[in-house]
Amino acid sequence: MNAPRHFLPRLLRALLTCALLSGVFAGRTARLPERTRSLPAIVFVSRYLPSGSETGQIPGLGPHGSMIAVGGRLMLRERDGSVRPLLQPGTLYDVQDPDVSWDATRVVFSGLASADARWQLFVLTLATGALEPLPRVPDADDFDPCWNGERIFFVRAGAARALYDSSRVGALWEWLPDRDSAVAILREANGLLDPVVDTRRGALVFARWWFNPWLPLANGGVTREGSLAMTRDSVNQWQVLEYAPRFGERLRAGGGADRRAGMGVQPTLMGDAVIATFARNSGLAPRPGPSGVHWMARVGTPGRRIAGAAIGDDLASPYSEGTGLSAPSACAPATLADGRLIVSFAAGARDDFGLWLVTLDGKRTRLFDEPGLLELDAAPVVVRPGRALDLENTDHAAHDGATFRFVDADVFSGLGAPSRQDGARLRFFALRSGSLQPAPIAEIAVPRNGRVDVRVPRVGPTFEQLIGSNGHVLMTAHGPAQVRGFNSPPAGGEARCVGCHLGHSALR
Repeated sequence: MNAPRHFLPRLLRALLTCALLSGVFAGRTARLPERTRSLPAIVFVSRYLPSGSETGQIPGLGPHGSMIAVGGRLMLRERDGSVRPLLQPGTLYDVQDPDVSWDATRVVFSGLASADARWQLFVLTLATGALEPLPRVPDADDFDPCWNGERIFFVRAGAARALYDSSRVGALWEWLPDRDSAVAILREANGLLDPVVDTRRGALVFARWWFNPWLPLANGGVTREGSLAMTRDSVNQWQVLEYAPRFGERLRAGGGADRRAGMGVQPTLMGDAVIATFARNSGLAPRPGPSGVHWMARVGTPGRRIAGAAIGDDLASPYSEGTGLSAPSACAPATLADGRLIVSFAAGARDDFGLWLVTLDGKRTRLFDEPGLLELDAAPVVVRPGRALDLENTDHAAHDGATFRFVDADVFSGLGAPSRQDGARLRFFALRSGSLQPAPIAEIAVPRNGRVDVRVPRVGPTFEQLIGSNGHVLMTAHGPAQVRGFNSPPAGGEARCVGCHLGHSALR
């Protein structure tokens, strides 16, 4: 399929530049910087800057950036530093989200056949260049794929809408090549993105949008009217979760820290730690603002910035036209076996991202940066041993008689938590399918030790309020004791936490 006329001149210029650069690098392999000579081959995408109504988005980042079409190419940086496109010109209009198979022979990615097409998955065999489109469904976009052995997890955005801004949200699906079909695995009230398989811990790691528009009333009800609520404050944050049938759904990292320092999207793994993207706008909608990459060691601790913007947790930003400062940005981290990272980094101004090699202490070495194009979504071509996750039998749907297990180790635990007391109760609200207002579905007594272990009807996304013996919502140092997002484990699954304020601690 031919590319649009406005795209061809830029595409030809870009291909010519890549050809020239390939010749330069190939002819000077011995002069590559010492720290880059041991790098594996790297698959990445080279995309154009968003324009018009999409200006300010980072392609592939967040609920809005994941579905924009800007035009781009699938690229390969060889071990010798040379760079070349992996697809013939005109094969696809745009590409994003490459992931290399565990045997390092294939690449799965999301592509657009034309500017007005839907995103769908493709598998490219590196040795032969054979390209296979995976089946898709009408009126849905498929993106963010990752290999699970020979299977593929991915995000599918259909008709479901986010509670924050009614944008389309994605659910987790799995492609089963032996059946030539896909099955739904997980859903979140406001959507999820960026799955990655943790073969060490046998879990699926992903990012979810943590937001609840309903605020607590003093008498234990909820409202969307800020003037009537106990607080106008709400949490609007992307968080890194993990899921496995043996322990259910729980936070993997961050979450409990300051809202930007505890957020995470585009997670990649380094041992038990998570490397993730953060942004000035922790909800990423409608625009992410300046972004960075940080290292998160565990749940409840702030991330340590590695690259990109230095953004505090207050509303003031050090970057503005009035100060003459333009924020750097970083996103889309990928880990290497030696503990270094491949990161998309932009020094500032127009967010012209390039590929950089970054150490955990923030030292950077440029790998490839073509002016006017965005180099994103690096995926090292390396063999990865491991065992595939078996999530196929996960029952994601709400139906009559379905329940999930809710386990809170201690609702009175944590800095600033409500005072330990007798007579407290935990009230569960659920947003049923098709309903415009959440309704109470259960209420249970909380012992003084604060432990709650109960089965809750799985009728839709659920959140909780901790109330006192007088029926009023208890207060914490962080505000009323109401979960600020939704728990959406599969039917028969589990949701685990500690505390009851920002829903930000996990049971280990």
